[in-house]
Order: sequence, then structure tokens, then C-alpha cells
Amino acid sequence: MFGGAFAITIYLVSRGQFDTSVLPNKNDIIYIAILALICTAFAFYASIEVMKKITPFTVNLSVNLEPIYSIILAIIVFGEEEKMSIEFYVGSIIIISSILVNTIIKERIPLKELK
Repeated sequence: MFGGAFAITIYLVSRGQFDTSVLPNKNDIIYIAILALICTAFAFYASIEVMKKITPFTVNLSVNLEPIYSIILAIIVFGEEEKMSIEFYVGSIIIISSILVNTIIKERIPLKELK
């Protein structure tokens, strides 16, 4: 990410289009640091702790459900129903099916036998 920002800065400077108003001020840097620590570092640490209790596959499935429950939450909050493309429905079916298959497999085969 730093490399991309550096390359764009060099490009803009070379073309004479660099403007210092786009640089972050002190408050922006504080907010970016807070977001980096809470939304990235803490979330990563929490996901590792969660994986100690449940399988990484289950954690990954729950992360992959994000588009589905985000859209459901948007429908509840905003009260609008938009038509999604066929790809969305196919993807949703694949994700939900994999969760169901994972659940069925885990119920039929005890965890000790899988290891």
C-alpha cells in the first residue's frame, strides 16, 4: 500500500499536480491509527482466539457470509428490496450449501475421527 501511495505521489509531483491539501492532518493520523489498531490488529487477534475454539473452516465460512447478512441487514434497515443478479443468488446458494454440508459432516463424523 505504501508503494502505491509513493508511486502516485511521484507521478503527481512529476506532472506538477501534487496538492498538499490531500495529506492527512494530525486528527486524520490519529483516526487512522485507531482504525488500524481496532479494526485490523484487534480483529485479527480476535479471529485467532476464536479459531482456538472453533475450526478455521467455520470461521472462514462466517466471514464469507458477510455479503449475505449485509444485504439482509440493509433490507431490514432501509426497507428496500433490490433485485440482485443471478450471480449473487448462485454465490449465496454455494455459501449456504457449504455451511449446511459442513454442519452435516461435523454431526456425522466426530471431530476426533477427522484428525
